[in-house]
Amino acid sequence: MSKKSSTVKIGAIIKGKEGNLYIAVDKELKLNINGKLFTGKYLNIQTPEDKLNFLLEKGYITEEQHQEQVGKIPEFVKYEITAKVE
Repeated sequence: MSKKSSTVKIGAIIKGKEGNLYIAVDKELKLNINGKLFTGKYLNIQTPEDKLNFLLEKGYITEEQHQEQVGKIPEFVKYEITAKVE
């Protein structure tokens, strides 16, 4: 009797033209994030520093907030995965 696998492919990690990493999610994947449905095609993968640099560049946080938050990043956190929700 053969055993069936219980693993399901949910996506693939791809590298964009600029070197950014993304998770291309399977069309059938349904994600509920904080009560909101994720309807996109990609999840972003970035270092916490890269995310904070982006927020600073776009004016969402101040230089002071940036420095404070960079100092709070635990050493064991290498990447964060983020999603845009509607």
